[in-house]
Amino acid sequence: MAQDTTAEETGARTATHHELLDGPRATHPDVFWAIAARRSYTRFLPPPVEMDKILQITQAGALAPSSGNLQNWSFIIVTDLDRIRELYHHSLDQEPFLSATAAVIVVGDEESAYRLYGVRGKKLYTIQNCAAAIQNMLLAATALGVGSVWIGAFDEDKVATLFDIPPSARPQAIILIGYPEAEPEPKERKPLDTLVYFNAWGNRVQRPHLVMYDWATEWRLQAQKAKAHLQHLARRAPHRIHVARAKETAAQAMLDARERMRSVIDGLKKEGYR
Repeated sequence: MAQDTTAEETGARTATHHELLDGPRATHPDVFWAIAARRSYTRFLPPPVEMDKILQITQAGALAPSSGNLQNWSFIIVTDLDRIRELYHHSLDQEPFLSATAAVIVVGDEESAYRLYGVRGKKLYTIQNCAAAIQNMLLAATALGVGSVWIGAFDEDKVATLFDIPPSARPQAIILIGYPEAEPEPKERKPLDTLVYFNAWGNRVQRPHLVMYDWATEWRLQAQKAKAHLQHLARRAPHRIHVARAKETAAQAMLDARERMRSVIDGLKKEGYR
C-alpha cells in the first residue's frame, strides 16, 4: 500500500526553483569543479546521508531540462536498507548495493511522452529526459560531499514489481547514495581534440588547447618535444662530451620553444581572441 510522507516526517524541506535562483544571473565556476570531481563510488560508510541532502539531490534531478518541458520523470527514494540490499540480487550482484545507505530510482513516464511525440518520445525522449535528471543528481551529490553511482543494469520487471511501478512507466536507473569509504582513482579521459569537430564531421582544429587558452598543455607538448630531441641526441653521442653538447642543444631548443609560445600568445592577443 502506497503511503504519503509529509515534509515534517522527513524532517527536511526543499527550496523552490525561484528560491534557488539567488539574485541576477552570474557565472558560478563551482559547477565545473563538480563536473571534474564527480566519481562513481562502489563502497560507502555506514552513517546514513541526511534526508535534506537526499531531497536536494532529488530536486536537482527535477530541475533538469526535458523535451517540451514534459518533466516525465518520478523519483522513488529508498532508505530501507533491507530493500536496497534486496536490489543487489536483481542488479547483477553489483557491489555498491551492499553498502549504500540510500537509493533513488528514476522512473520515466513513457505514455505521456508517447501521447505528445509518438514512438520517438517513448523510446528516445524519455530516456534523454531521465538521463539529464540523473546527471544533475550526480553533480548535486558531488557538490554536497556525497558519493553516488549510476546503476543501469538491473531486472526492470523485478524492480517495477518490488516498487509498484505502473505499466505506463519504466525504471530508467537506480542512483545509489552514501558517504564514500575511499576516493577512487581518477579515470583517464580522452583528449578534447580527439572528440571535437567544427562545422562538419571530421573537421578538426589541430591545437584546440590554444583556442581555449590552455597554455599548460602547450608548455607540456613543447617540453615533450625537447625531451625527445635530447634523448635522440644522447643516443647518437658515444661519449660524455657529446651528451653534454646534446643537453646544451636541447636546452636551447626549449628556449626556442618558449619564444615560439610567446609569439603564438602575442598573435592571439592581437587577433582579439580574448
